[in-house]
Amino acid sequence: MNSRQPSLIRSRLILIGIVALIVIAGAVWVFGPNAPSRSLSPTPTLAPAPQITFTPPPDLGELAKQFPRLEKLLTNPALDSAYKDFLVAYESGGVEAAELLARQRGLLSDDNQIRVTLVLDTEDSTALVTELTDIGVIVRGTYRDLIDIGVPLELIAKTAESDNPGAIFDRITQLEHVIGLQLPTPKPAGAQARRSQPANLLAGFLLQARPHPDLWSPLSNRPLLSIREGRPEVGMRQQPPLSEGVATIGLPAWHATGYTGQGVKIGVLDQGFDGYRDLLGTRLPLSLTVQSFVPGTAVDGTGLTHGTAVAEIIHAAAPDAELYLAHYDGGDVSMGNAVDWLMQQGVSIISHSAGGLAAPMDGTGRDAELADQVAAAGLIWINSAGNAANQHYRGDFADSNGDLIHEFAPDKTTLGFQSDPAGLTQIILNWNDWGKGGVQDLDLFLLDADGNIIASSRNTRDSDRPPVEQILFQFDDSRTYFLTINSVNVSQPLRLDVYIHQTSNLEMADPNGSLATPADARGSLTVGAAYWRTDELEPFSSRGPTADGRIKPDLVGPDGVLSDIFAPDRFFGTSAAAPHITGAAAVVWSAFPSATADEIRQYLTTNAIDLMDPGVDAATGAGRLLLPAPPAAPTITPVPINTPVSNDTPSPVATTAPNEPPPTAPPSIISTPTPPRIATRPRPPVQPPATENGGWIGLIAIGLAAVLAGVAGWRLTRRPDRSAAPSTRSIDAAPAACLHCGRTLPADAVFCAQCGRPVGALQTVTRCAHCGRALRPGAKYCARCGHAASASS
Repeated sequence: MNSRQPSLIRSRLILIGIVALIVIAGAVWVFGPNAPSRSLSPTPTLAPAPQITFTPPPDLGELAKQFPRLEKLLTNPALDSAYKDFLVAYESGGVEAAELLARQRGLLSDDNQIRVTLVLDTEDSTALVTELTDIGVIVRGTYRDLIDIGVPLELIAKTAESDNPGAIFDRITQLEHVIGLQLPTPKPAGAQARRSQPANLLAGFLLQARPHPDLWSPLSNRPLLSIREGRPEVGMRQQPPLSEGVATIGLPAWHATGYTGQGVKIGVLDQGFDGYRDLLGTRLPLSLTVQSFVPGTAVDGTGLTHGTAVAEIIHAAAPDAELYLAHYDGGDVSMGNAVDWLMQQGVSIISHSAGGLAAPMDGTGRDAELADQVAAAGLIWINSAGNAANQHYRGDFADSNGDLIHEFAPDKTTLGFQSDPAGLTQIILNWNDWGKGGVQDLDLFLLDADGNIIASSRNTRDSDRPPVEQILFQFDDSRTYFLTINSVNVSQPLRLDVYIHQTSNLEMADPNGSLATPADARGSLTVGAAYWRTDELEPFSSRGPTADGRIKPDLVGPDGVLSDIFAPDRFFGTSAAAPHITGAAAVVWSAFPSATADEIRQYLTTNAIDLMDPGVDAATGAGRLLLPAPPAAPTITPVPINTPVSNDTPSPVATTAPNEPPPTAPPSIISTPTPPRIATRPRPPVQPPATENGGWIGLIAIGLAAVLAGVAGWRLTRRPDRSAAPSTRSIDAAPAACLHCGRTLPADAVFCAQCGRPVGALQTVTRCAHCGRALRPGAKYCARCGHAASASS
């Protein structure tokens, strides 16, 4: 055997081993148990807590002595402390200082009005609205015992010239039936259209959308659409894929059988529907009805596309359901009016991917009671659980040394978090003293890294103010800030809940009890989020239980799905999960058109797969929805729910509802035998995650291995197949030399290993008699030693 053959074999075996290792490593990266499912932003590092001895600032009584013209207002418990800070800034620094503070604290609207919510002791506000208008206040809306108003800066400046900057607020507090002036939620900023949530107290729960490398190109496939006299003209384009969550929850089989949500009206309650017109007839129905409950703002003039993304998913899940889009600003007034309008339109389902943070979280409170009223009327209220699992702190009030400062941990009196300059940050402190006449009182302070107080909330508990302190603040940087909580009156054990919306890092975050309201409502079908590829519970998905110990969420839906309006990013968050459940409810209701709302709810929660321990839990509820096989196809068109059948083909146009729609009777549901149900099913094998983000590394490794294998195969094919034609030469034949370079070659060689040329006819090797070097045929001298070739034989 030639001496080179073992070396050649070893080289080939090494190459094969390398290729195999690369293939295995790439496969483990893509398909292994720790395969990356999506790209998550790294958690920023928080700065160390400032070494300070916190001293609370002078109380409002002492502050009133410094500003005697404001004494009456500063000591008035009905006025929120944020407005008192505004008036102090006006008194000490003038209009510019006051305006700067108002913008930084979220008090000022885009049209330069200080926004206030008035709380009344009556639901008859007719006379009060007239009085407010007469003194120059703008009435933005009314709902039951609430009035949203705007106080123009010009009016404040005008009264300040003749009296003091607080005169107009003093007049308002003195009006009959006014018992409180509260801080309303701010209008969402247009720049936050693609941010994770709308920036307001009822925060939409869309987690930061993230890019996906294999998503269809939005540049080449955007709709060619223009709005002319209210009628869109839609050009031809390729449709993007539907939300993957539609298949994840088992809807395609129902669609194929003929159940597509026909006859069901769905209300989408949200804070922005920008871009919806571009999707009419493609990703949204040909026609739908829209209405804004924010004065001066159209449903698609908010700067937010969140509601449009929600409606996309609902339409993908229930393509024949009728959609009603209701825009509100996150406040109780516009929300209540929007819900009343949706019920007047005869909707059967209301989908709400938002929630408030200042509430008892025990099924009481304004928002929870509103959801319960909707459910009591025979409708289904579907609410996202929230994305606050990593933005929530819970602890018992502790003050071991009697300095009145809450200790988050031993010797730790501050709570650090990372600021987010992209939008208005909400910092909410609640404590469990919600009963009427509660007197337990705390103050909340925001500190910078040097321990300086930059904002505070110091409301008293007089006049039955709720146990809530709230700071709204517009940060201009992304770095570490701190909270501290000061005791004003604590005479019993208190449980504290702190929410910071929005932050990417919060010390001592606790997901337990991180629900938002009305996700805590008994009448709400509350939905958490699990990643659609792997059924992994999203780490941000808010969890229960409620403050009174009930299990929430009820189930989870898929997120991380494709979205036309967010392309090329994906739609993550419980905001994406909830509309999947909404669409499924409509589809099931179209299959069982006489079922009650409670029966549809039960059908959904019993057709779920466990994601954690068997049974319901406070993280995933009953599990992730997975519908069973649909019932047999209907022989006739199912009876529409709460609406007559129309034979007219709708025009591709969005209808704007009148400002004051005529009241209609609330929908009635006829009770029929319960639709078939199945028991909660065990979790099926998880599908391997496809090549998303980090998985591309594994694919590159596999591709590299394939290239190496191809190169090795090509090299091997250049060598003759010795098994096909055995050599006629004897293995004992004398060595031969290449005719071109003289290289000694095996007797059966076809190509020269040195020069690569065909060897042709081989000759017996002639060597130099002095050094033994093989000589080229016909050579006269040895190429190595220079002796005459004739001396060799």
